[in-house]
Amino acid sequence: MIELLVVIAIIAILAAILFPVFAKVREKARQISCLSNEKQIGLGIIQYTQDYDETYCASNGQITSGSWGQAIYPYVKSTGVFKCPDNQDGAGFNPSDNTTWMGQSFTGASAQAIPQSYKLSNFVGGYGMWGGSAPRTIGYVNEPAIKILVVEGVKGPHQQDGAGWTDWDHFPYAAGDYDYATECFAGHTKLTNFVFCDGHAKALNPVSTTGVNGQPNMWGCMNGSGTNSQYPTNCTDADINGDNPDSQQTQAMQALVNNS
Repeated sequence: MIELLVVIAIIAILAAILFPVFAKVREKARQISCLSNEKQIGLGIIQYTQDYDETYCASNGQITSGSWGQAIYPYVKSTGVFKCPDNQDGAGFNPSDNTTWMGQSFTGASAQAIPQSYKLSNFVGGYGMWGGSAPRTIGYVNEPAIKILVVEGVKGPHQQDGAGWTDWDHFPYAAGDYDYATECFAGHTKLTNFVFCDGHAKALNPVSTTGVNGQPNMWGCMNGSGTNSQYPTNCTDADINGDNPDSQQTQAMQALVNNS
């Protein structure tokens, strides 16, 4: 009996040690799957730009063209590429219910249904039909290897297909502010997968994208972006080429990480 109890105790100890390891391995596999999705999305966007005068697709859609996901679908040819295995909004994708897919505000039932796991940067896509600037061209982006093109996101209360607004740095949020930063997704053990304007994909802590520790702001310039010794020049709001750090955006991203 004592020997049996010892064996049971050893098995219990091993299980306690190994189960968390298995969970981390499973999560790492999901993160890699998501990163592969984003790499294919990045390639699809680059192919799209080659057919449209080197101009990126609109980040929040046009009535005539639908969402950016629908715009690049002919190059990707798979709805599964738009679905992160960790993202609940992606998991809730239902082609017969347009409230669960990208572009529901702009397209009819005949549009290609695209899961909502990723968002195109508004600093690149130009805010689409919401009155912002037109989508940028490849040549406009000065530092494509460090500027964000696509980020993981959740549907959120605002039903946006794009990410990155000049009011991201309103933190803590006052009444009437839009908490767009919290519509990003940091579900891979506090990390987020990003696609950059040169097409490569990488997992990062979203806080590190906001210009901390002397690094450039990977989003561009917010409406409250500051200056420091490395980036002493003010930049224009919502400009992808701005490198200025933004302490309030950093706080908003830290809140995202803390709540993930």
